[in-house]
Amino acid sequence: MRNGWVYSDDALGTFVRQGATHLQFWCVTPNCLNRDTVPIAALTARYGPRVPLVMLARKARCRCCGRRGCHVQPAPPPVRGQPGYQEWVRRHGARDDPP
Repeated sequence: MRNGWVYSDDALGTFVRQGATHLQFWCVTPNCLNRDTVPIAALTARYGPRVPLVMLARKARCRCCGRRGCHVQPAPPPVRGQPGYQEWVRRHGARDDPP
């Protein structure tokens, strides 16, 4: 696309604009099921804002079992009392916590 601010729905830049700060990587090996949470800023610095999640899922390697490929999803935003909550509120504005 010509517009540098428009990415596909599953690109890193889109998730950043929507307020996501981290991605969760889930190993899909039945005996492993390891999970890692990675800051989107680190991934954007390495791969750029246009990279889709499916490309990250293909490149990822589990730290426990070594298998390549995983499930990738945006991590939920921090809630009141969790580390990073105050920074998230400053960056994205105060929003009501879900009941």
